[in-house]
Amino acid sequence: MAGSFKVATQERNPQRAQMRLQRQKKGVVPFLGDFLTELQRLDSAIPDDLDGNTNKRSKEVRVLQEMQLLQVAAMNYRLRPLEKFVTYFTRMEQLSDKESYKLSCQLEPENP
Repeated sequence: MAGSFKVATQERNPQRAQMRLQRQKKGVVPFLGDFLTELQRLDSAIPDDLDGNTNKRSKEVRVLQEMQLLQVAAMNYRLRPLEKFVTYFTRMEQLSDKESYKLSCQLEPENP
């Protein structure tokens, strides 16, 4: 997993975890897909035992804890939209579903 995951989970205090992440110059925000991929890899790589594989379960719990810590840290962000973007976005022409689909097919044709 990415280093930012580990930094966040080494701290039990979410605010402290967020501060540590902010100190990193990388500014990497993990996507949900990264966590899901890691969970899928754990599921594929470590077989289930009838007795319950505690090693596998502890690794899965660790990934879920990382997700939770980053989720709590993200709640502290206060993002303000840029006025120029809001103005541009609200002035954009609204496309119908059919128009959007047609444009989408032009950009990325369907496979036969």
